[in-house]
Amino acid sequence: MKTKVMSFSTIFFSVLMVTVFLLSGCASTSPLKNQPQHIMQNFKYYERIKVYASSFSGTKTNIIVRKNDMMIFMVSGSVNFSQNKEHLMGVAPRGCLFYNINGMSQGQTVFRWNIGIHEAKESGRLEFSIFESSVPGKQPNYMDNSGSFTIDVFVFEKYKEKAVPNLLNELALQNSEDEIFQSGVNGVNNEFKLMFAEKNTKQEILETKEEIQKISEKFQSVDEASISSSKNNFEVMKAKLEQLTEQLKQLDELKKEVEAKELREKDLLVKLEKSNQRPPIVFIGSPKSGLEAEFKNISLYGVVEDDKAIERVEFFVNGVLDEKISQRGIFLSSQEKPKRIEFNEKVVLRNGKNILLVKAMDSDGYVSEKAVAVSYTETRKNVWAVVIGINIYQNARHLKYAAKDAAAFYQYLIEKIRLPKENISYLINDQASLYEIRSVLGTYLRRKAGKDDMVMIYFAGHGATEEDSMSPDGDGLEKYILPYDADLKNLYASALPMSEIAQIFNRIYSERLIFIADACYSGASGGRTIGIRGMRANISDAFLNRISKGRGRVIITASGANEVSAEKDDLGHGVFTYYLLEGLKGKADLDKDGMITVDEIYNYVSINVPNATGQSQHPVKKGSVEGQLIMGVVE
Repeated sequence: MKTKVMSFSTIFFSVLMVTVFLLSGCASTSPLKNQPQHIMQNFKYYERIKVYASSFSGTKTNIIVRKNDMMIFMVSGSVNFSQNKEHLMGVAPRGCLFYNINGMSQGQTVFRWNIGIHEAKESGRLEFSIFESSVPGKQPNYMDNSGSFTIDVFVFEKYKEKAVPNLLNELALQNSEDEIFQSGVNGVNNEFKLMFAEKNTKQEILETKEEIQKISEKFQSVDEASISSSKNNFEVMKAKLEQLTEQLKQLDELKKEVEAKELREKDLLVKLEKSNQRPPIVFIGSPKSGLEAEFKNISLYGVVEDDKAIERVEFFVNGVLDEKISQRGIFLSSQEKPKRIEFNEKVVLRNGKNILLVKAMDSDGYVSEKAVAVSYTETRKNVWAVVIGINIYQNARHLKYAAKDAAAFYQYLIEKIRLPKENISYLINDQASLYEIRSVLGTYLRRKAGKDDMVMIYFAGHGATEEDSMSPDGDGLEKYILPYDADLKNLYASALPMSEIAQIFNRIYSERLIFIADACYSGASGGRTIGIRGMRANISDAFLNRISKGRGRVIITASGANEVSAEKDDLGHGVFTYYLLEGLKGKADLDKDGMITVDEIYNYVSINVPNATGQSQHPVKKGSVEGQLIMGVVE
């Protein structure tokens, strides 16, 4: 764990190995930040692995285990299996995430909820794979899948298993900011407790049976026939009688001891049976505890799971049972009870701190509950929007649908978001001059948008590139969006460079800004780009990092830097904007919580746009914000 300076060849080899892992579906990710030597020296291996949903074949790790080594797996994340394009189903590790050694199944391949403690049955390289069961008449297509699992893997020698829980607890304290690892350690320690309890109980039963056997043998050794023989001689009989009386007294005590042992064995058997009975598991996926909600209505979703059957699930908001939620969709009838229930319910928050609690009871009467704390403060926040669409250019090739795309996005903001018209700057064709665009972005938004407000900027039109040896992107090119009056022979004076857009965004106070650009820069024909003679096609997308740099900046572009942003007559729109609007109208709301986040809309277009363009156009997203950035509301 010492830091070493790596040579160029070492760096090259490392990059090559990471690339191979990513292509195979499994990759090492950033491990725990703090790994004290006195803790980690107790483990043969520790590695954080990422397994991608699109991989079916076994994906090898760098971990070599020996037979009887103990392995801990702490899993987070989920994957989506897609049997058709309109439906994605989130799947947890259970039932789809497998491990093997040297390609051979280890028997206990299915992970229980999100943790696993396993003993290696042979020696070799540890591998992971994801298995998707097919529907009748259709083979699974792993390339349609999305998502991944992140796995913290610890390997240690079996004789150290009693020390491992304390070591993991100490490691969790050293990495208190890693919530996923904290949750994994809690689950693993619970598994260790159950495992140790089961071992101790079985050992105690074995020892009890051995004691009973000894007592039975002692009981059979008593010579009761000596009583009758003592009658021949009174003196002998008297001595024998005293001796037998003592023996009978001892036998009586032994019988009582046997009865006590038998009762004890029955109690231990009951104890063993109960030790195998586990209370239901309650997992809340969202919201995270400690969240400061921006909206009064939020979505509470998660999973309840039990090894036998779930009898009842109840939802409490601030200590009050929400009967409407609790009775809807929960199996309370005499029908077969489910072992797993997924819930996704809308909850109305009050001002201040809110406690959301989910309580579950299984068919054995065991109860579990999970609570999260969410704060909500009603504040007045505004949304400001700038919508720009240019079909007709003064000095450049015209487009077909850019103005129509902008008009459709403008109508969405007014009709679906119900954004006041006075909060929207709408520039179409000749209205979108360089002066007007600079004025709206650099002056109007700077004056209007406050820190807690949200800013949405949409641009549909041409993009272009120009040689610039000083470009910080490493490709010798500056990128521009073209206003109506752009002069292709003098882009520096008449167009808006990305370097200036980055400066404009930094002038805006809002910490929630999203820029959507249905334009491209490759210079290829047939798209929303102008080809400048002499321009090379290998364009870096580092300019997107420049403009998304800063607090709360998210950039979504219609295509990669070297791709074409296409328009299609059969859609009557640019392909990207068509699916952007389809998603915002409701199709992107995969979790059905009535709200569409930036991540949901990007997930939707990143699947549908490539499919509609023969994989020639792939939307790109850069930047992030704290919490959820809501782009749409489904009525």
